[in-house]
Amino acid sequence: MIFPYRMDHEIQRLPILTLAVCLLCALTFLFQYVSESHYKRKLADFCLDGIDAPQKAILNHIQDADLGTGCEQVFPSLRQSTQQDALLDKLGTEVSGIAYYLDPEQNLRFNRERLKAGFAGFQSSVPDQLTDKLVYRPESHDPVTMFTSTFAHATWDHLVGNLFFFFAFACCVECLLGRMAVAACFAAMVFACNLVYSRAAMATGNHPTLGLSGVAMGMMAMAAVLLPTGRISFFVLSPYMIRTISAPVLRIAGLFVVLNIVEFWLHADTHINYVLHIAGVATGVLLGAGFRMFAPARLLAVEKAKAHP
Repeated sequence: MIFPYRMDHEIQRLPILTLAVCLLCALTFLFQYVSESHYKRKLADFCLDGIDAPQKAILNHIQDADLGTGCEQVFPSLRQSTQQDALLDKLGTEVSGIAYYLDPEQNLRFNRERLKAGFAGFQSSVPDQLTDKLVYRPESHDPVTMFTSTFAHATWDHLVGNLFFFFAFACCVECLLGRMAVAACFAAMVFACNLVYSRAAMATGNHPTLGLSGVAMGMMAMAAVLLPTGRISFFVLSPYMIRTISAPVLRIAGLFVVLNIVEFWLHADTHINYVLHIAGVATGVLLGAGFRMFAPARLLAVEKAKAHP
């Protein structure tokens, strides 16, 4: 595994915005963790004591490829659906190996009634996870969750990897362009990445997304355009060694872009949102090129300083 941690550009100011984003991501994940722990306790209590014996039996005899089986799988999966009533009716037909009435139609009605009553109890007794409120659902085009999902993460390693990557490049971009410019670039990347993903999701499936990776890739692309002669330092972690290496930022950016395109081509159904990554790179390149064309003074000063230390 490799983690970028700094560019060779001399930091001339404290990257307050970059640090604030990292802190907000860490705090958001902490609240997600607390919310998930509370949710799991409530779910376990409800599935143990909140449903009656027939409901438990019916749920345990459901075999659904999408929703799973048992209270702890079926009801949480059902909550994520936008067609809950239709799915509840469908689940009533997927109960096998158990019957409460000899008449099939009467048994089906009973299954559906008990499932609906159990799900209503689940909805009122088990709170939503914070993560479910923060994720971006591509069919919604919701600008609020575009931002909230950017600061939310799925796991600790997802968070740490994104923060290393984001900090290494964003702090240099912020020192070059200033906080206000980087804040505008950050917002542009959030909107562009998620709008592109919404468009792509029409073909690939409407899966919720979260994480800073699209913006991190955008900042990497911006840094490569703004400081094409710069170098980036990495931690290299393996079972046999821990070391640091340095490489040209253009080469590293190109490598990551190619890897993301290849991985997307080979594994389009993975949980990693390669569309978001590629959209971030494209947005970063456009923004970096725009600053080079229309606000070159700051970049020229940096390049002169490097040429004549």
